Amino acid sequence: MQPAASSGTPALRTRSHRLLARPGLLDRLAGPHERRCVVLRAPAGFGKSSLLLSWQRELVSADTDIAWVRLADLPEGDLHFMTALMAALGDIDAAITRHAMAHARPDADAIERLVIALVRGIAARGRRLVLIVDDVHCAQSGNVLHALQLLVEYAPANLLCVFASQDDLPMTLAHAPASTTVLELRNDDLRFSLPESVAYLGMRLPDLARAPPPPFTG
Repeated sequence: MQPAASSGTPALRTRSHRLLARPGLLDRLAGPHERRCVVLRAPAGFGKSSLLLSWQRELVSADTDIAWVRLADLPEGDLHFMTALMAALGDIDAAITRHAMAHARPDADAIERLVIALVRGIAARGRRLVLIVDDVHCAQSGNVLHALQLLVEYAPANLLCVFASQDDLPMTLAHAPASTTVLELRNDDLRFSLPESVAYLGMRLPDLARAPPPPFTG
């Protein structure tokens, strides 16, 4: 169970206390403050979520606000996405979402008004905020992808949007890797080096040793 979040103190999303140290990638994620978007695009097994969990710990230590939405956890439907997004931001500060509530309706115009209200709330709060949207490939609706696009386009200076996906994102923000405001990490960036592979196996071997043997099927 995750710890409850109080205003301004995001709950840590943790699956394990043991996370592989990847300082080179963490340095790249830290990046310049003018960055508006980070895209992690690679198939399952490349460590996208684990990297984001490690980065989350560093951000919390640096007193940065974090909101995390995992699309794979949500039922299909625009309203479920909007509700999850507002809940994640509202856990940081209810004032962020106060004026957005009236626009929580599943149509394109309402979604744009909702995003505008949210970015105004984030800007008014003033503190740096990192919004992580994991499993973007699970988005079933063009309205959800449009909302993510608008969050980047309307982002105030204190908002960084981070999107993790197994597939290419059908959004213009994913096609500007040379931009100083966008960082894109793909397979070659996320692939484990030999020392990282050895370290990962060293972490996993105790778990494998404790696992029950497979049933005999002879």
